[in-house]
Amino acid sequence: MLTYYAAVSSRLPARVAVHFNEYGMPTRFEDKNGMDALLGFIGLGILGFLIGKILRLIILLPIH
Repeated sequence: MLTYYAAVSSRLPARVAVHFNEYGMPTRFEDKNGMDALLGFIGLGILGFLIGKILRLIILLPIH
């Protein structure tokens, strides 16, 4: 997951288009730092989800 984050982060330009009008033209931009934070939060969410699934498996396996 960290490798994916590093690969995506290194390829982002300094400013990233985050909103487009009906013609497909960008109308709002975000700094790369903001996008790095967003990717980091998504990564942490996925990691938390996976750890929760593993813990659930560890707890429920002895019960069955």
